[in-house]
Formats: sequence, C-alpha cells, structure tokens
Amino acid sequence: MNQTPSLDYLRNQLISKIQEKESEFMITAIMKNAHPIIKGKLTKEKIIWRGIKIIKHCVFLDTYSWVEQRGKRISPKFHVKSNLTDFLRD
Repeated sequence: MNQTPSLDYLRNQLISKIQEKESEFMITAIMKNAHPIIKGKLTKEKIIWRGIKIIKHCVFLDTYSWVEQRGKRISPKFHVKSNLTDFLRD
C-alpha cells in the first residue's frame, strides 16, 4: 500500500526546512559581517559582546528576519511569505 503523508507532517517538514535555511543564513551573516570579525566557534558571549541581535518582523502572514549589530543592519532581510489559504486547508 502507498500511504500519502499527512498534511500536518508536510507542514512540519516545511517549517523545519525554513528554520534550517534561516539559521544557516543568520550564522553566515554574523560570521562574515560582524565587526570585529568572529573567529572560531560562534558563542553567546561573542554575540553579546559585539552587540548582535536577530530581528524578526511580522506583517500579517509575511515574516522578515535580519541581523543587526548595535542598531545597524548587517545582513539582507530573510523573507518568508505565506498565503492565508496555506493555513486554512485541512
């Protein structure tokens, strides 16, 4: 028998893939664009000392994320756009 995956399973897979890509995007931006440049392992102390923050901005169903260092954006915006119909299907 061929079983199709449930809708919840597919949603969870999609969300985890988006989170994985966003995480890679943020880590790369922090490692390459922070001043002074972070060498070695990325740690909480290094992020705090350099004044780095990850900003998330939600506008209805669109989500924007970016990295700031002391109030200045140091990464492009990561944009996730959703359709209302994606949440209403069941």
